Amino acid sequence: MNSNWGIWISEVLTAVAHLFFLWCFFIKRRPRLLATNTVGNVVMIAGLSLISAWAGLVTLAIGIGRDSTNFLIDKYKWHRLHYASLIVWLCTFIVASVFLWQSLGSVLILAAGVLFTVAIWQKSIPLFRLIAIIVNALWVFYLFYVGNVSGSYMRMALLGFSVVGLVSYFAMRPWARNR
Repeated sequence: MNSNWGIWISEVLTAVAHLFFLWCFFIKRRPRLLATNTVGNVVMIAGLSLISAWAGLVTLAIGIGRDSTNFLIDKYKWHRLHYASLIVWLCTFIVASVFLWQSLGSVLILAAGVLFTVAIWQKSIPLFRLIAIIVNALWVFYLFYVGNVSGSYMRMALLGFSVVGLVSYFAMRPWARNR
């Protein structure tokens, strides 16, 4: 459905998805963060399917599985599966990149999926925010590449929020306040 209507509907769905991603910046609890991110991924998949952006679609679909797995591991305290989950999802992204290799854009978006998987898996807030900057920059490039202009602009806004989040994290540290 690469018609004009498909492109416009894709733009609207991508904008709605990015509102969910923006909402994630204000959520404090991990289960709600994972659930909100999953809803955003589902809406974004619908938008990307209309413009045949398959690498992004697969990256988000794998992300839904990853977030659901992390949610269950946290909910049922299956902490022994934490490392195994990371390995499984990283391998899934690697296999997907082999099958979806079409251009630099498809590889970069799958790399963003790998980086975000590591960001969610680890527990360091500054490292998470630093990785979020890289991931958002890769998504900006990919969305421009596939022709989703509103999505790329909204992802630039998320990139700005990521930078502000990282800077504010260090600005609010006790050693920074005592200067």
